[in-house]
Parts: sequence; structure tokens; C-alpha cells
Amino acid sequence: MARIRWLFPAAKYFKIIDHLADAGADVVKVEPPEGDPRRHRRPFAGDRPGPQSSLSFAHYHADKRGVVLDYRLPEAAAALADLGANADVLVLTPTVRATCEVI
Repeated sequence: MARIRWLFPAAKYFKIIDHLADAGADVVKVEPPEGDPRRHRRPFAGDRPGPQSSLSFAHYHADKRGVVLDYRLPEAAAALADLGANADVLVLTPTVRATCEVI
């Protein structure tokens, strides 16, 4: 499983991605500039709200790497294509599918 790279460009959460990461897959999560909505969910480490202190986010995104990509920018399709060139599997949602159709 460690040889398979999964590119996950979505804010929507899928439990299967956790299982893949737990099994050793290389999961790369692409977040929008404002971050995954889960970054703003309680509880927070030290009771200090912030995108880096959400324990919920830390739990659900352990064992994953992350990058930021703004789909609203014209160069987003090319950036996603560059990321996808090194991925074995691309997990799509409707928002990302619209970007990928440009590729």
C-alpha cells in the first residue's frame, strides 16, 4: 500500500481515506486556502481555537500530507495536473471534477 499515492483534492471527508492512510498509503490532501472546515471544529489543543490546533482535524487527517490549492485561480488546473502526475489515484468530487475537465 505504501507505494500507492492517493491525491485527495477535496474538503469533503471520506472515511476510506483514513483507512488507506492507516494501511500505509501515501495520501496527499489538497485544501483550499481557507483550509479544511474541520480545522475550525472543537475541541482545540489548549482550548485555543485556530486552524493548527483542532484536535478533530488532527485525528481525521493523521498520516496524510497536505498542500494548498486555490481552485478559483486560472492556474489551478495546471497545478492539479502537476500534483496528479505523481499520483496513482485521484479522488474526485464535483468541485474538483470541474477543475479536472480543463486538464
